[in-house]
Amino acid sequence: MPDLATSFNSAPLFYEGITLAAIIILGFSVFFNDRQSASNRTFLFFSILSAAWSLTSYLGYVVTNPVIGIWVWRSVMFFATWYSFSLLRLFYTLPQKKIEPEPPLMWVALGGAVLTSLLTLTPLVFARVTQTTGGIITAMANGPGIYVFGAVVSLFIIGGASIFIRKIIQSRSPDEHTQFIFVLAGSGVTFLLYLTFNFLAPAFLVKTQFVQYGGIFTLPFIVSVAYAIVRHKLLSIKIISTQFFAFLTLITTFFDVLLSTNLQEVIIRSFIFAALIVFSVLIIRSVYREVDQRIELEKVTAELQNANEKLQEVDKLKSEFVSFAAHQIKSPIAVVKDYATLIFDGTMGDVSDDIKDVAHKIKNSSDRLIQLVNNLLDVRKIEEGKMEFSFENVDLAEFVKAISEEFQPLAKDKNLDFTLTTGGDRLMASIDKQKFAQVLQNLIDNAVKYTDAGAVRIDITARANEALIAVADSGRGMSPETISKIFNEFERGGEIVKAIQGTGLGLFIAKQIVEAHKGRIWAESTGEGKGSTFKITIPLIFQTKNHSINTNDDQKTPPEPISKN
Repeated sequence: MPDLATSFNSAPLFYEGITLAAIIILGFSVFFNDRQSASNRTFLFFSILSAAWSLTSYLGYVVTNPVIGIWVWRSVMFFATWYSFSLLRLFYTLPQKKIEPEPPLMWVALGGAVLTSLLTLTPLVFARVTQTTGGIITAMANGPGIYVFGAVVSLFIIGGASIFIRKIIQSRSPDEHTQFIFVLAGSGVTFLLYLTFNFLAPAFLVKTQFVQYGGIFTLPFIVSVAYAIVRHKLLSIKIISTQFFAFLTLITTFFDVLLSTNLQEVIIRSFIFAALIVFSVLIIRSVYREVDQRIELEKVTAELQNANEKLQEVDKLKSEFVSFAAHQIKSPIAVVKDYATLIFDGTMGDVSDDIKDVAHKIKNSSDRLIQLVNNLLDVRKIEEGKMEFSFENVDLAEFVKAISEEFQPLAKDKNLDFTLTTGGDRLMASIDKQKFAQVLQNLIDNAVKYTDAGAVRIDITARANEALIAVADSGRGMSPETISKIFNEFERGGEIVKAIQGTGLGLFIAKQIVEAHKGRIWAESTGEGKGSTFKITIPLIFQTKNHSINTNDDQKTPPEPISKN
């Protein structure tokens, strides 16, 4: 009489072990492909039951103890009941992702499976062992429950087949039709194997040794269903590689089980084999997660790219609208300014001082609006890279002097000391006079505007083939945080400047203009309330020492550093 260890060294055990590992790996691979899918969840349930049924079927042909044997065969019938029920449900769910609500007949089938499976564990199905051959159980006394089992299982299989055939007939989608063809092919192979080796061979040739290969016979059906459900993702090279190496590891480990020489080694190595199956499942799950994350990342990237294109289109439309609106606004504002100027300077005739004052305010407001419009137009040109420059050689000292003279009346109105100092050199640079004047006007205007008392000083010096222009004031000053962002678009520098009107575009535009001249602009301040200094450097063509300009020789020391528009 063969012992258990000897029986476990047989070839059927090798085939059954490999089949069991393959079934489990396929079941979890399909499940991890889409955990929310009803078909995928049902397939995992079916795979686990197939593995359990395959294992117990094999054990039924190697266990020699009649007491253990009767319970093993009852377990075979138990898992066979749930196997047939899961087959029915698999055919019902395939290829649906969601089933809501469950049909009443499925609940009836579930109740029948529960009752029948419990019945198989009682003597009403298998009462006792009646025959053994060579120590192997070959016959048992059947109870009346065997007919109930047969009827329920038959109904499940016939019901599942009917559902599947109806789905094939009603299929209109090419994708579903392809899925059904795969399942039909796998079902045909499995049915043929069962018919040949589990029915015809035992019944007519008295060959029962093939019955223990039930797991192998089920494998074609399981593989075809798995491929039908997730054929696209199962083609992922990374997933296939992981499954292959996991399967290869399991085969290698299973050889250790086959080479065991005693029962203790069989138990230990079988435990290791089972642990590796669990570990393989976890590895495959992690790979599926990585693949899912990659697919999701690609999807999000595509969505972001599409959204970015739409944003660029909207931004372009916004810029075009701003440009159009600015151009349309600029002309009527200029007309309003001209009429206000005519009234203020008396060209329209004598008017009262009150009317002159109103006209003067209208003119000043029009000037600010025109400047705002010009700034908006400049920003759009900068964003589109369409700001044009017309460079010419200019004496910076004379140029800065002419610009600064425009602001002397404003500084005088505020009782500020206003000075311009050069180092005595004639500094020739290539600049766009109109745009560079815009930069200087902005810096000097800010210096005067943000200084309530004290002085504003403009210095021009030469250093290392470049000119340095510094506009300093003793006004409000800036914090380091304000300095770090003051040249950004629409930044004005904190609470201290909110009392003074501005758009936050002047310095942003100034920076773009200076950089177009291959120069640099920056701000310095020792803190709020301690004044500011804005500095510009631009390349020089040449310099000649021939004159010095100082509009206030008494002012020798520049004030501590300007604040921002």
